[in-house]
Parts: sequence; structure tokens; C-alpha cells
Amino acid sequence: MVSTSLPIKPTTPTRDAIAEQPQAYFFVFGGDHSEILQERPAGLALGSFKPILPIIIACATFKQAELVKQIHDRVFMSDRPRDAHAVAYFVQETGWDIKLKNIYAVKRAATDEGHTGIFLGFNWDIVEQHILEKKSAAAWRKRPTLREAIRYMLEKPGSNFPLIPELAEVPFPPSLRSPPPQPQQPRSQGTASVAPTPTRTRSQAPDAHRPAMSQVPVTPDQGVPIDDDVFYDAVAAIGIDDAQDSVDTADQELVISLLAAMVRPPATASTSTQQADRRVLRYPVTFGEAADTFLAQKGVTDAGLWHVLAARVHSRTVEAFTLHLGMTLNWVPLEASYLWRIMRFPSTQ
Repeated sequence: MVSTSLPIKPTTPTRDAIAEQPQAYFFVFGGDHSEILQERPAGLALGSFKPILPIIIACATFKQAELVKQIHDRVFMSDRPRDAHAVAYFVQETGWDIKLKNIYAVKRAATDEGHTGIFLGFNWDIVEQHILEKKSAAAWRKRPTLREAIRYMLEKPGSNFPLIPELAEVPFPPSLRSPPPQPQQPRSQGTASVAPTPTRTRSQAPDAHRPAMSQVPVTPDQGVPIDDDVFYDAVAAIGIDDAQDSVDTADQELVISLLAAMVRPPATASTSTQQADRRVLRYPVTFGEAADTFLAQKGVTDAGLWHVLAARVHSRTVEAFTLHLGMTLNWVPLEASYLWRIMRFPSTQ
């Protein structure tokens, strides 16, 4: 392809020099809309932008912008996974690329207002304003092709970009492999069983005035009865009265109300309590009707549900969430990212 550099004015370019040039075209790679823009989106991907997507690609010619759009449409078709490894692999598999003398990738700008992204066909005079003001704080590279520039932009802390040589081909990502079928285990319609509680024994022989624990009939959903002495000793040991005095009542009530909106009532709860939500919860914890339905279709067990809950509350980004579910439940990113979008939590309002 022919390299076309943006004409440079004799004066020193201002911070918005690229946006002022009529020959400049912009594309939001990995964004929600597939369209070529004549102005860079304001306030997007500036300074130390941490997410791997979107990437703002500035093009010196409309022809370059058209090819960037084609690559984007092929990579992100059919709601494909958006983790760093998968995106780099799909870009490679399109077979399309742009090779120019001047391709710069700015992963982190020198200032909070500096532009990050890929600059195709622009001279260094245009790009340096986002780097040289505080060069030690910036992260940038000159790359021979658009494909290599995109790979550089995806290699961010916390991403799952593979550890491979610079010019090596991107291997097939694990996130695209189909998970092995998981056997569906029957779920009890009652409450979850209580884990057996260790009991303190005073002697090997059972108390003559109390039936031995093994003689008490126990059903799976009832758990194991707790010895009265053990229970009262435990209450005294943890100091319930002192613990209650140290907890702010308002904060405690807020937490309890939020949990009550998520956690299924026990079978022993009153009818009014069970019907407060006007629907029967299929899981001990609910993430909203749409998410619950999706989890049921996936055949997630009650045990798997706690993996989902732990992954969600400890993940700040969808990338982290997909990574956790991939490692614990062997889900592909497409499934995990879809669940992320449809999960709903109770409001504090």
C-alpha cells in the first residue's frame, strides 16, 4: 500500500493538530459503532488508559480508515470474545494488514490529556506532542505494520496476551476452545444442607440421659444436630453481645436488606417472606431473572454458583471476570462476558 503522510504546517503543531487536519480520519477499534469519523471522540482513551479496548486509530487517508473498518468488522463479528489473546488472534486471521513507514502506537501518553492509540501515516512531529512533554511517563513504540501496532496496544498489565516473541504468530487462544460437557447434578428443591459441626466428646461412651448422635435420624437437608452444650459454649466464646455493640445498626440493616434481595429464603420462612419477590428463585442466590435463566441453561450447580458470585464481586473488569470463570468453571469468554452484561444486583436506593 502507498504511504501518504499528513501535510505538516511550518509552525509547531498544537495538541489538537491532528483533529484540525481535514485529511485525518479516526476509527474506534473495538468500540460499539463501526463508523469512520472525521474527529477524534472527545475524552476517550486519554492519558494512562488502562482497558485494552477500544483503541483509537488515526488514519492519514480514507483508504486506510476503510481497511481498518474491515478488520474491525471481521474481528468483532458475532459477539466474539474481546480478551487480548483472542483479539490479536482474530486480527492475524483476517490476513489483512497495513504496512507503512510511519506507524506509531502510544499505549500511555505523557499527560492525562494526551492521546493514546495508533497513528497511521503521520510524521513524528504530529505524534511527539503526546509523548515528549514527559517522555519517561509515556509508553510508545514505532511498528512496521498495523497488526504489530495492535498487538503492542493489547499487551497491557492484567491482559491475557500470550508470552511470545515479537514477530511470532499468535497461537490459538484457549478462550475459543469448547469446554468439556459438565454432567448435570440433581439439585435439591429444599434448603441447602448444613455442614456437619464437630462435637466435643467428654468420653467415648454416649451420655446415658441423651441418645447417641448416630441414633438420631437425619435427612440430607436437615444437617447434623448440634450438641446443646457445644452450642452454648460456642455462643459464650464468640461474645455475641460485645459483637453486636461494635456494629453500626444502620450499616448492618443495609447489608442485610441487600442480601435479602439476593438470597433465597429458607423453607422455614413465612409465606409472606417467601412471596415478597413474587417469583420462585431457582438458586440460593439470584443475579436477576435473565442471569438465572442463563445459568440454568448452562447447567450450573449450586456449588458452581458460588464460583460465579466470588468471581463477580472480586472482578473490577469484564476481562478479570472472564478469566476467573475460565479457570474455575472452564467457560469461554463469550459466555462469561454475556453473563457479566445481564447480571443484576439490588439497588441501595
